[in-house]
Amino acid sequence: MALSWRSAAVSRRAPIEVDGVCCVRDHFNDPRSLYCVICGISMLQQTARLVRRPRPPLGVLVWDDGTTTSLMHDLVIGRHPYGHPRVTSGEVEPLEVTDGAERLSRAHALVTLKAWEVLVTDLGSTNGTVHQVALTGTASRLVPELPVRLSDGDSIVMGARSFVFQSHHVG
Repeated sequence: MALSWRSAAVSRRAPIEVDGVCCVRDHFNDPRSLYCVICGISMLQQTARLVRRPRPPLGVLVWDDGTTTSLMHDLVIGRHPYGHPRVTSGEVEPLEVTDGAERLSRAHALVTLKAWEVLVTDLGSTNGTVHQVALTGTASRLVPELPVRLSDGDSIVMGARSFVFQSHHVG
């Protein structure tokens, strides 16, 4: 299997609560949303009142082999991420990824969810991480330990593997 995830640890986690807005049908959305992500109704003609609720998944990582990873919790991605201090402390979940070429570090990158944003950080990997921006088509190597915000359609290349971030929310 190309990806593995210890889902038992995920099910014990308390949901993270964030501020958002609800459409007239009470669907919870990113405060920046112009339209409800569930029903598509316009959010422009109502007064936005912030409410605090459990954060829904922020999107998915679509891997080069077609597998997907739902973004519900912070992740350390690597070929053997289980020994990373933030994984052993229970702070983040491990996502084991194999690349065949073994260019992926044990703990290669960190995906962090902050409110309604998805950030990716290279963890000082041996072969680096490349961020390709969908909007501009530009690509740049990440500076280790410096988080970069992902937007819908952006891709990340690490080792011989890559994923595209598909957002469920605007912003």
